Amino acid sequence: MVTRDIAFLSPGRIEKLDLYLPADEGTNARPGIVVIHGGGWRVGDKADTRETQIAETLAAAGYVCVSINYTQIAPGKPPWPGYLHDARAGVAFLRMNAARYRIDPTRIGTIGGSAGGNMALLLGAPGDGFEPVQAVVALYPPTDMTWTGRNRENLFGPAASEQSVRAASPIFVATQLFPPTFLLHGTADTIVPLDHSTNLAAAFARLHVPHQLKVIDGAPHTFKLYETGWDLRAEVVAFFDEHLKQ
Repeated sequence: MVTRDIAFLSPGRIEKLDLYLPADEGTNARPGIVVIHGGGWRVGDKADTRETQIAETLAAAGYVCVSINYTQIAPGKPPWPGYLHDARAGVAFLRMNAARYRIDPTRIGTIGGSAGGNMALLLGAPGDGFEPVQAVVALYPPTDMTWTGRNRENLFGPAASEQSVRAASPIFVATQLFPPTFLLHGTADTIVPLDHSTNLAAAFARLHVPHQLKVIDGAPHTFKLYETGWDLRAEVVAFFDEHLKQ
């Protein structure tokens, strides 16, 4: 069952979330997942095909999912750190509504692609009283935002400090306390280089963070979990099952 356009941010915000509930009618609390769309912080929507496919797959596997919209680039209004606050609000929505939707607030994961993958990874780090999620799946994520070049001003503002850019970079905020993470990246990605994922995986290895890296031969940027040539749905569900249902 899907309920669309639920408010989860402050009054007046136009960004909403879509709620996907499993079909089961049991009594046990279920894990929750925040789904975050991509689009370079410029475009994209919570109901895009990739996000709908992800949320429907996970809801069918017994997860309560929310697919969120968030702050994007607007003229003269850099979205950082607003988009991170919005993503954290998605996690807070699941935890605050745990009783209503039969969610276990101690078993929350997140998944996102591209810009959404970056944000999903950032939800694995604490900050400002935020309790990180317990599992992360990131598809072709930008992990080092010092790479953004000319787009840096649009994302962080004309006076962006190096500290801000690093704070938005998963590779610089990861610690040994980071939750288990599954990275997926294609060899034919011409938007976010593969080394964003391989470098983060190497950092996780040094930190002894449980992680997996799956490199999909020939896959471009923005690939879906399921399309001609591959089907990654079972692997993603198995990852979340291992870390959120045990």
